[in-house]
Amino acid sequence: MAKVNIMIVEDDAITAMDIKEQLKNLGYVVTAKASRGEDAIQKAKENAPDLVLMDIVLKGKIDGIEAAEQIRTQFGIPVIFLTAHADKERLNRAKLANPYGYLLKPFQDRDLEVTIEMALYVAKVDAERKQIEEKLTKSEMLHKEAQSVAKIGHWSLDSPSGTPVWSEEIFHIVGLDPMLSKPSFAALVNIIHDEDWDLLDHSIQDLSVNGTPFDIEFRILRTNGETRWMHAKGFAEKDENNRVARMFGTAQDITDHKQTVEALRESENKFRNLFDSSIDPVYITTQEGFILDVNQAFLDLFGYTIGDMQDMNVQAMYANPDDRMIFRQDIGRRKYIKDYELKLRKKDGTSIECLVSASVRKKSDGTILGYQGVIRDITEKKRVEEALLGHKKQLRHLSSQLIEAQEKERKRISLELHDEMGQTLASVGINLGIIEKNLPPDCPRIIKNKLDEIDFMIEQASDRIRELSLHLRPPILDDLGLIPTLRWLLSRLESSVKVVFDYKQIDDKDRLSQEIETVIYRVVQEATTKILKHAEAKEVVVNLNIEEGISLIVKDDGKGFGAKDQKITDDLKAGIGILGMNERVEMLGGKFDIQSRKGYGTRISVEIPLY
Repeated sequence: MAKVNIMIVEDDAITAMDIKEQLKNLGYVVTAKASRGEDAIQKAKENAPDLVLMDIVLKGKIDGIEAAEQIRTQFGIPVIFLTAHADKERLNRAKLANPYGYLLKPFQDRDLEVTIEMALYVAKVDAERKQIEEKLTKSEMLHKEAQSVAKIGHWSLDSPSGTPVWSEEIFHIVGLDPMLSKPSFAALVNIIHDEDWDLLDHSIQDLSVNGTPFDIEFRILRTNGETRWMHAKGFAEKDENNRVARMFGTAQDITDHKQTVEALRESENKFRNLFDSSIDPVYITTQEGFILDVNQAFLDLFGYTIGDMQDMNVQAMYANPDDRMIFRQDIGRRKYIKDYELKLRKKDGTSIECLVSASVRKKSDGTILGYQGVIRDITEKKRVEEALLGHKKQLRHLSSQLIEAQEKERKRISLELHDEMGQTLASVGINLGIIEKNLPPDCPRIIKNKLDEIDFMIEQASDRIRELSLHLRPPILDDLGLIPTLRWLLSRLESSVKVVFDYKQIDDKDRLSQEIETVIYRVVQEATTKILKHAEAKEVVVNLNIEEGISLIVKDDGKGFGAKDQKITDDLKAGIGILGMNERVEMLGGKFDIQSRKGYGTRISVEIPLY
């Protein structure tokens, strides 16, 4: 199968790169990219892509809608609009550009692939239909012109003479030279297709004997071996004795018309085959909802027979009757809907969850004929999703309990290190000092040196235990709260990196809950630890805003990382990491986001509601 060449028109470089990667994974070829409407038109002319993915909102003199319109009218290239949001006026303009589909950003690979394949197929069928219609129109125009200027061949035969007369056009049709050939029935025998001779012979005999007119179609074989279709008419004039005195008629070459009709029939068969072979239920209805046609997948899903569809209205299939009115309002306003969720009823009365994608059927004058669409049964998918959601809630509950237990254990170990180990080392240090003071004057120097080494090791151990205790859970967090703890934590970083702390709270009289304070502290602690370890940053900015909710931003100007950075992958395996921060935030009903690009630093944002 030939590769499909696609041009991306998107003014956001990161989004364009993501779309290119998606297309590459799906097997498409990105032949060009543009960020402005003017560039898109020029590149469409130069590269002639099979399809264009066009962002509606573009920077520059013209937006994506105008660029799409020019690309369609000048080059006939199908366009799919990409949009994240758009006002009503812009959407109405977008409709006038006759796009082959819409994709709402961000989109999944399957949605992208289905929309592209449908657009390519519709564009191909439209092109074939257009060619067929142009040929049919041309054939009809030639036919009318031939009639108006007497270009249709005519023939006649007088009974007394028995000599046929052919117009020059007849000779041209049958492929004979009027200067070298004479009209005769012998000549007809040589050019009429064997399978059609009996039809022509019987028609002429009936006309000559009984005066019965004929209107027939038959094939002729030219001397060059070409087969042509003829449409012939014959009439008779009778004398006073009611005997045929003269026969006359016309003959027209209708080969082009036949081929056009056959091609049109083949195109319609393609539509029908696509309709019937679809694994998803497909339907066509009137504007009032009466079913005109459905495929076998529709009958199988809903349990009906084709006979049940006679005079049936889709209103009876809605589990909630009001949904039908809402559906008509939505599709009437948008002209096309995708993945519209509905609950429909089978013949046996059971309800199923469905996704419906449908469009409006119109006449050439814009009059609405009805609707056509595709249905997908998502009942099992919804059941699985609900089950997964239940499992997710259970896992989140277990995770919450685990984190809570972890924090308690951190606090316990921190206290034990500080109180028990710290006091033990302090006692050892005191006793060691007593020993040093009571050493005899003639004590060997080596013993004094060893005692000094032990004293130094005790101090190091005490400092290390103090650090471990603070890292596990600083007492200041429980005693004084979040803000003093963050100031203390960030002050410890200033020897390695410049730190900017911006804090705002509407009502700072009340402390946050212990759970929220712990989560915010852990996120800042983990983020700054990773910055010092990996980022090579010169500055760290921490913004904390407590109003109706909590907004936290931690960002640095370091080297950043890519989505496939091995250090980050290893870091996730090694400790709390990004996954742990995200889990803690989500347990509070919040949102966690991290954005990073190589060379542009990293930005972590947290949003937590205050109920």
